Amino acid sequence: MVKTFEELVEIAEMAKVKRLDKSDYLHFNKKLRIKTMINRSKGKGNVRGILYKLPVLPLIFYKYSVHSRYNKIRSNSDMLINDFNACKEEYYQCFQLFSDTKSKETFLNILAGEMLLDSRYGIQLATQSIGYDVKLLESERESFIKAGEIFVDCGAFTGDTLIELISERKIPKKYFAFEPDYQNYKKCKKVFSGSSIQEGNVYNVGCYNISGKLKFSGGEASGSKISEKGKFTIDVVKIDDVIKEPITTIKMDVEGSEYYALNGCAQLIKEYKPKLAISVYHLPTDYRKIPLLIKELNPNYSQFYIRWLGDTYSELFGFNEVVLFVK
Repeated sequence: MVKTFEELVEIAEMAKVKRLDKSDYLHFNKKLRIKTMINRSKGKGNVRGILYKLPVLPLIFYKYSVHSRYNKIRSNSDMLINDFNACKEEYYQCFQLFSDTKSKETFLNILAGEMLLDSRYGIQLATQSIGYDVKLLESERESFIKAGEIFVDCGAFTGDTLIELISERKIPKKYFAFEPDYQNYKKCKKVFSGSSIQEGNVYNVGCYNISGKLKFSGGEASGSKISEKGKFTIDVVKIDDVIKEPITTIKMDVEGSEYYALNGCAQLIKEYKPKLAISVYHLPTDYRKIPLLIKELNPNYSQFYIRWLGDTYSELFGFNEVVLFVK
C-alpha cells in the first residue's frame, strides 16, 4: 500500500511507463472485474443476466470485452496522471483535508491504482458492502446517516438508497429525490409512496448548475448520464431553485455531473451546512475538484472522509462506489 503523499508523487511521475499493459491488466484485475459483471447482472431478465448465472460465462465475456475497453481506462489514467502532475499542490490540499488515517490511505491508494490500472491497490480498502449507512470511525456509535433526516437524494435511481435507509431503520423525516431516467423515477416514486414518509417529493429531473434542458444518454439500468452525445433531452434543475427550506443531508451519485450539481445547491450548502455523501469516482479529476469545491462553498466543514464502499472494479471507472463524506 502507498503510505505517504511523497510516494504517490513518485508513482505519478513514472505511472505512464510502469502502469499495467493490456496483458497484465487482464490478469491482475480479472477477479474484481468479474465480480462487477456478475453484480451488474443480478436480477436482470435479459440474455446477459441469464447467461452470467453460468459460472464460466463471466470469465469468457471478461476476456473478450476487456481488450476493447482497455483504451478507455488507459485514457482515464492519462487524464488523472496529467492532472495530478499539473496540480500536485491542490491534490496535497485534498490529502490534508482528510480527518482520519483510513481516508488518507484510501485517497493515496485509489489514486495510485487508477494511475497504474491496478485494482490490487484497493484490495485492503474495501468495506465489503455498498451503502451510505456507514460508521466512519470505529469509535463512533452512530452512523453517518441518522433517523429523521431531511434527506436530498440526487441520482435516486430506483429508490435503492431509500430502501436501504428504511431497512436500517434510518427513515427520513422528509425525502426529496431527483432522478432523470423516467423508468427509474417511476420505481423510486413507488418506493416513496409506499413508505411511511409524509413529506417530500420525487422529481423526474436531473441535477445541474442550471435549470433548463440538457442532452442525456439513457436506456441503461444504471449509468445513464448528462452528455453532449446523448440521444435524449431531459429537464435539469438547480436544487437551490427547488428546495427552499433547511436540509440535513445530501447524497449525490449523478454519473459525472457531481461538480455541477454541487454548484447548483451552493446556497443550501452555504446556509445549512448539510452532511454530504458525494460520489467522486466517475471522472478522474473529481478526486481533486470536489473536495476543494465543498471547502470553498462552506469553509466551516471540518470533517472529510473518503471510503470505497464496495469491492468491485470497472474497466470504465476503475474503482466503483468511491464516496466522499463531509460534515
